[in-house]
Amino acid sequence: DLFCGVGGFACGLGSGGFEGLKGRCLLACDSDVQARDIYLLNHGTPAFGISDDVCSLRRLPKGLDLLTGGFPCQSFSNAAGDPKGFACGRN
Repeated sequence: DLFCGVGGFACGLGSGGFEGLKGRCLLACDSDVQARDIYLLNHGTPAFGISDDVCSLRRLPKGLDLLTGGFPCQSFSNAAGDPKGFACGRN
């Protein structure tokens, strides 16, 4: 689960409500320390851990069937106060 944030993909795919697909996250990665902390509270530590830098990952876990990557939602979230959307320089 790359760019995992607080674990939206882990939650959705782990629930089994996606056309009968039920899985577990093997590895998570996000640069935001607060997001990682919340991820760990919500989902526990994945089998291959949680990383803070996607560039430090040298290989993906064996047995991987699906690779998810979160969209940079900060620019689109109303929680930010003034979402800039695609005009934000972070996208």
